[in-house]
Order: sequence, then structure tokens, then C-alpha cells
Amino acid sequence: MVLDYTVLAVVIFTLALILVIEVGRHKLDVWASGNPFFKTVLELMYRELTTLGMVECVIYLLHKYWEDFDLNYEVVFIDIHFMLFYTAVINAVQSSLVRVLTTRLTNKQWTMTEDIDIYHYVAIRKEFDRLEEQCQLDKSIPASVQDSVS
Repeated sequence: MVLDYTVLAVVIFTLALILVIEVGRHKLDVWASGNPFFKTVLELMYRELTTLGMVECVIYLLHKYWEDFDLNYEVVFIDIHFMLFYTAVINAVQSSLVRVLTTRLTNKQWTMTEDIDIYHYVAIRKEFDRLEEQCQLDKSIPASVQDSVS
């Protein structure tokens, strides 16, 4: 009698894969828990994955139980669906990258602003107030008067 362990091997492999994915997902959730932006990005990615899983389940059921299901349409549909999924993933990664880079740049510039000498800041502030007052005066002069002066 020969024992076939193929089914058992597939079950063990599937459980191991699920365990790795759940541990990774848990680590991502813990990492993002302190940051609302990344938490939102992760939630959107989970929604995308859920939608992907539901659509693939419907395709599997159609393929399994509908005898006239055209495989060519299935292949095209799956390709387009995964292309849209990858677009959503790239968008999420790009948004996260932009967020990280702009935060770092903003923090760097804020630190530089805080390190400005107080006398230099006062001079900049006086120049700003002068220009603001000049702009207010320019707005109060009618356009017809400004055209005749220039």
C-alpha cells in the first residue's frame, strides 16, 4: 500500500503561507498603529485585497461550475483585474513615499527656520510687514489711477 501525502503537503504549505501572511500583516498593523496616514493606506490596501479575493472567488466558481465559460475571457479579465490591483498598490506606495519625503523635508526646513538668528528674523519680519502694507495700499488704489500713473 502506497500512501499519497500530496493533499497533506498542500494543506501544510497553505497553512504555513497563511501564518507568514498573518504575522507580516500583524507587524504592519503594529507599525502603522501610531500613524493615521499609514493606517489609512493599509486599510485601503486591505480593501483592495478583499475585493481581489472576492472577484477571484467568483471567477473560480464560474470556471468550476459553468460549462460554457470561455477561458479566453477569463484570462483577459484576470489580466485586467490584476493590472488595476497593481495600479492601486503602486499608488499606495507612491503616496506613502511622497508623505515620508515631504515630512522629512518639512522637518528639515522647520529646523533651519528655528535656528535663524533672532535679529535676522526681526529684519525679515520688518521687511514682510513693509511689503504687506505696500500691497494693501496698492489694492486700495483704483486700477484706472494706477494705469494713469504708470
